[in-house]
Parts: sequence; C-alpha cells; structure tokens
Amino acid sequence: QQALPPWASSILEEWIDALGRYSKKNTNSTAHELSSLLFPSFTGKAAQYVVPKPMTSSGVYKMFKMYCKRASAGEFVSPHSARATAITKLLA
Repeated sequence: QQALPPWASSILEEWIDALGRYSKKNTNSTAHELSSLLFPSFTGKAAQYVVPKPMTSSGVYKMFKMYCKRASAGEFVSPHSARATAITKLLA
C-alpha cells in the first residue's frame, strides 16, 4: 500500500465521483460495470472509447512508459523503477 498526498487523493476522489455520476446518468449495464472499476480500459484511436474491463498489466505498462516519455524521465524506466523509488523515499 502507498499513502497518497492530498493533491493526488483529491484527483482520485473526483475520478471516482465522475464514474459514479456517469453510471447514474447512463443506465445501461456497461455504465454500471464501469462504475465498479477504478481504472477502466480504453480502445480506439487515441483511446477514445472506454471498455468495461479492467486495465491489463500490459496496458498499465504502456501507459506508464507513455507518461515517462512525456515527462522526459528517460528511456529505461519501468513500473519497477517507480516502485523502487517509492520504497527509497518511504525509507528516507
């Protein structure tokens, strides 16, 4: 488990509220399935369509690499390096 800073937890709370509002507004089963997922999958060009399935481990990896590239974090980063950094910071 990892503690979240206040700025991150407020974003997460907004996301959860938005999924709940979406589910209430759209009564089809897909919307209700989405409301139970914290991180749903997306498909299509530029990930424009939401899919009522949980994000796969390869999807998480690809998203992590994309954001690292956007942040100019380097070519050789992985979710494991983020885990190692979090552990180091917690120990400090």
